[in-house]
Amino acid sequence: MRNTQVPHPFVIEPPLEERQRYGTEDTLSFHLILVCRAIDYIPYFIFAFEELGRIGIGKNRGIYKLEQVISAGTNDSETLIYDGKSHIRDDTQIIDLAHLIRDISPLNYHQITLQFLTPTRIKIRGKLTKDIDFELLMRNLLRRLSWLAEVHCEEKWDLNWKELLKRAHERVKTVRSDLQWHDWERYSKRQAKRLKMGGFLGDITFEGDLAEFLPVIKLGEFLHVCKGTVYGMGKYEII
Repeated sequence: MRNTQVPHPFVIEPPLEERQRYGTEDTLSFHLILVCRAIDYIPYFIFAFEELGRIGIGKNRGIYKLEQVISAGTNDSETLIYDGKSHIRDDTQIIDLAHLIRDISPLNYHQITLQFLTPTRIKIRGKLTKDIDFELLMRNLLRRLSWLAEVHCEEKWDLNWKELLKRAHERVKTVRSDLQWHDWERYSKRQAKRLKMGGFLGDITFEGDLAEFLPVIKLGEFLHVCKGTVYGMGKYEII
């Protein structure tokens, strides 16, 4: 289950819209999700975004101003921690796994539908595919989440990976899949070329003995799955 590439302790979630250009009077809102120790570096993230706005981003060096930073918690609670002028408030809300499990523990899931909202790139034998099953999804989720926990949270997950994935294969089946491939590209200034970043979008429904897998699925809802998570790829929601 070990991944040789150290995962970044943050996810940038862009707005869920097709729009790619913003004018001088437009506002762009996005989510920045920080993992464990990265939370302590919020002032540096804010400084970095402010500097990017000053020097400009994108091909034509678009300039912007950081207006405010809001810390979001559970139950849709929000706290303003930076208004673009004064000092950063030390009032960050933290969401831990216990909160997430508490949200789902009263429910007895036998069937669950996941809606993939941003391109998701999962490979089988080195090739990208949209034909996934529950075992493949759990394999990718467990790899990412356990590696994040070990590297950035100093928490090693003591799990029997082989038996867990065996149960995922035997006890949970796909009952409906409406996943569609979505082509997408981004421009890499470092490589001076456009990179293909396509992945699948849409809904997939699983049915079976889901109880032991729900915490992992719920955590993945926040931290995404597979490649390109820094850019917001691999985002899904439980519906």
